[in-house]
Amino acid sequence: MDRKQDKANIEKVKADYWEDVWNVLVDLTKEDIDLPLHKDVKVEEDELWKLSRDKQEVALAVLIQLCDCLVWWTQRYK
Repeated sequence: MDRKQDKANIEKVKADYWEDVWNVLVDLTKEDIDLPLHKDVKVEEDELWKLSRDKQEVALAVLIQLCDCLVWWTQRYK
């Protein structure tokens, strides 16, 4: 593989990782908040803004905690 393909593969892995993070967030909050789960980011964005302010804040708090944990574990594995 050449460098261009390597870089494309790395970007694909990163994109898949963050998609998985979003999917986990949707799964974690599915009981209380109906977060959108679409491949189209624009559709997800539009649906997120339709949520009540309280649900947006709860989803954001869970996402922040989830990301903090991901960063913590990533640093431990290095």
